[in-house]
Amino acid sequence: MKKSLSVIIAAVALSVAFGSVMSAAQERKPIILGGYSKVATDNPEVQAAAEFAVNEQGERQSAAITLSSIERAERQSAAGTNFKLCLKVEIEGETEDDTISQTVSAVVHRNLQQEFSLKSWEEADCAE
Repeated sequence: MKKSLSVIIAAVALSVAFGSVMSAAQERKPIILGGYSKVATDNPEVQAAAEFAVNEQGERQSAAITLSSIERAERQSAAGTNFKLCLKVEIEGETEDDTISQTVSAVVHRNLQQEFSLKSWEEADCAE
């Protein structure tokens, strides 16, 4: 009788423990290999990618563009690293009144030689 009771108690304890582990595992978000993952906006790599994007786009537009803030950043490993950035920028016009505040989405690639390239830059809403 004692042996049967011990077996039942052990089975119940294992069921509860296993159920808790399964429940916790189901609550976690799956990791998508090769997908983007969030990264802190104050990360030095993110800041370097954002500064590169602003400078490169400034050259392309022949305009003075200033980085106001990094609103969101994501990183993806892909033969180097892709940074998907949501940036607030100021684009200077000919006069102070012509200065435009803009929110943009930019993708910057850093290759295996640690060289940056701007893959995309477009006006976007940074709301999640």
